Amino acid sequence: MTDHFFRAAHAIISGGPNIKARLYSEGLHIWLIKVIFKECRRMHEEEQQESSMDHSFGTLLRSYVELLCLLLTGSGVESLKLKAARDHILVPLLQSTIFLKRVLLRRTRAVEASRCSLERLLRRVSAKDPLMLMRAAVQSLDAIEDLNTKAHIVSVILDVLNPEQKEEEDFHIQIEKDPAQEDFLQGRMTGNPYKVAVLSTDAGLGPLMRDIKNKICRDTEMIALLEDDNGMESSHCLESTLQLLVNNQIISLALPVRAVYDKLWKKTNPGQPMVIVYRMRGLLGDAVETFVSTLGEAEGGMESCIIALNFMKS
Repeated sequence: MTDHFFRAAHAIISGGPNIKARLYSEGLHIWLIKVIFKECRRMHEEEQQESSMDHSFGTLLRSYVELLCLLLTGSGVESLKLKAARDHILVPLLQSTIFLKRVLLRRTRAVEASRCSLERLLRRVSAKDPLMLMRAAVQSLDAIEDLNTKAHIVSVILDVLNPEQKEEEDFHIQIEKDPAQEDFLQGRMTGNPYKVAVLSTDAGLGPLMRDIKNKICRDTEMIALLEDDNGMESSHCLESTLQLLVNNQIISLALPVRAVYDKLWKKTNPGQPMVIVYRMRGLLGDAVETFVSTLGEAEGGMESCIIALNFMKS
């Protein structure tokens, strides 16, 4: 019955610009974003209670997302519709994206496809008025206490406000376990080298180093170490049990993967996959390597964003 409904809805929305305009005027986009938001929130809450993997998880959400994107795409007045829809969909769209970013253990292909589609729609909706996105972010930050979720909100904001980053070249990473801990760490990253692309279909390759750490935990079945850092990492407090090293330096999990590649790897290893070594903290004694918590200009965008958010709150 559900499949029949979505096929019929898809056929109706695809009927032409006049039909789209009528459905839009009737508020179909508002109904869809409300349903999508509720579904994203439900999925996020379910993951906190269950660890089993259901490969159909997220298929209903993907169907709703496809309808919303279809409704807001392909019309001669597309830009006008997006502008008019911002007041109704921007906040739930941002929060829905954040909920999906927090789905880790049960991130199926359907969940990842929905996340990518919602992020693209978020960029389109906010492209002409980033200040409105900032206001939506402030509302979301005020309503959320979890530090990791707040970090994801800032990450999405930077993603939208710096579209030029999307035009940069793709690159590859090579994820290896520390040879000295070979006997202690289970599993192995079998997909090397991994391609880091703008719209990668492989969940866990960014935007932050923390996402790569969590991918390692999932792929090597070290589930207990997922997000064990709790967002409390700093230059003086290395809370993450699993450390990531690039060029023999311990990398803050809060840093963007692309910034690490650009600042610490690309210049000295042009064209080569960035080698990321993972190891258990303190397993063979205290770390002696340098801990990298900032990357100069790479941190500037984050600081500017936080300053802007604080200014808008005041």
